[in-house]
Amino acid sequence: MFRQLNQNLFSTKSTVIKRHEIIDGYKKSIDNEKDKEKRDLLLKRINQELARNIFFDQDELKKTMQELIAYSIK
Repeated sequence: MFRQLNQNLFSTKSTVIKRHEIIDGYKKSIDNEKDKEKRDLLLKRINQELARNIFFDQDELKKTMQELIAYSIK
């Protein structure tokens, strides 16, 4: 009985939703940077953060960074 109550108190998000929230947050950060040099530094920092993130493996990291770089160039 306690286990059922405990599970209802804490809602968990799926990893897909968490990934999209992380990527959307990075896109907002990129939008806020107008200077090209600062944007490049931001992309380097994002790459380092994603490399340590448990929700992204190496293939997803590469794909996400390509997406973010293309987004920053637009």
